[in-house]
Amino acid sequence: MTPQPLGGPDFAAHPAQRVIQVTEAVTITGDAFEFVQDFRGLEVLPHKGTLIGRDNGREVRTPYDDCVLIMPSRRLVKGQTAVRLGRYAE
Repeated sequence: MTPQPLGGPDFAAHPAQRVIQVTEAVTITGDAFEFVQDFRGLEVLPHKGTLIGRDNGREVRTPYDDCVLIMPSRRLVKGQTAVRLGRYAE
């Protein structure tokens, strides 16, 4: 019996895992939070200052280039997390 490489015979066919460092959570402070797009998660927004949502009219923007949106919420309730922001670790 020949030993199989870690991960099985098709391991190389799958993309390598990447680590995302979570840098902050956007907490909803008002009664009317809305995203500007239908974000699903793991979108990488290339430019610092990109508008991602509004919280009672206050603009919520990305704090740095290549910002990753992690787990945008579908239930946008005051006091809860709307989305976590992160960046890929090098």
